[in-house]
Amino acid sequence: MPRQYIRRKTRGSCEPELPAAIVAFLFDEALPEGVDPFLSLNLGFPRPGEPVWNGQDLESIWRDYAGVVVTEWIIERPGTRPSTWWRSDAPEPRLRVGGTGTPSHEVLAYVPILAYGVPTYWIIPDDLLIGPTLKLKCAALDEGDPPTFESQASFLLRHGLFLPGERRRLARSVFEPVPLPEIGDR
Repeated sequence: MPRQYIRRKTRGSCEPELPAAIVAFLFDEALPEGVDPFLSLNLGFPRPGEPVWNGQDLESIWRDYAGVVVTEWIIERPGTRPSTWWRSDAPEPRLRVGGTGTPSHEVLAYVPILAYGVPTYWIIPDDLLIGPTLKLKCAALDEGDPPTFESQASFLLRHGLFLPGERRRLARSVFEPVPLPEIGDR
């Protein structure tokens, strides 16, 4: 459900409404057609401190609107959080509970990049042989036994992060571990 605007919840605020593209970004929705290409680029590849709207960077916009976004988010998707929450507010990555594979940042000079609290880049079988004499000593991603992580609902429960009334709306199945290919969904 596309949202047209989000208003600040402070009394006496004269702030303008957020542009539809930023609202869509905060809710993990597709950007509307006709978005300024520079805004689209800044939303797709945000740089810390880079102003994107009204002199604010994405982090400060999130800080101002996080409560409203999460409250609206859980109406349709209780037990989960939008990707910006995971980037900005999650206290730690999600727990890995099984499966075979090694995140790239554990064995290569990569910065950890997470999506929904889970590593994005993994060692694949072709990566194990870097050169004629150098072999990585780790497990490659196994599609038959993919890495499995706690669900978003389990993470929120473990950290006491459910909003009032959110947990009772959830089925037991949302607390089951999630294999890597399904991470964005649960």
